[in-house]
Amino acid sequence: MPKKSPRKCNTIGCPNLTHDSYCESHSKNRHRQYKQDRTDVKEQSFYVSVEWRKLRAYKRGINPLCEQRGQSDTD
Repeated sequence: MPKKSPRKCNTIGCPNLTHDSYCESHSKNRHRQYKQDRTDVKEQSFYVSVEWRKLRAYKRGINPLCEQRGQSDTD
């Protein structure tokens, strides 16, 4: 399938062209701002816990391919 034509970044005043909604630099900024604005501290803390790391390692040992894309993990 051919790629979409590039279009302007959705950030006001940004002249960059992108195939997504935001150019590379602004999508990083949006993600950073999203992470700062999150209020679910309990859920966030789970992903740095020993329990999560063990579960993740176990799951990756059983099936190292991404369940959505079928590609190998690049971590």
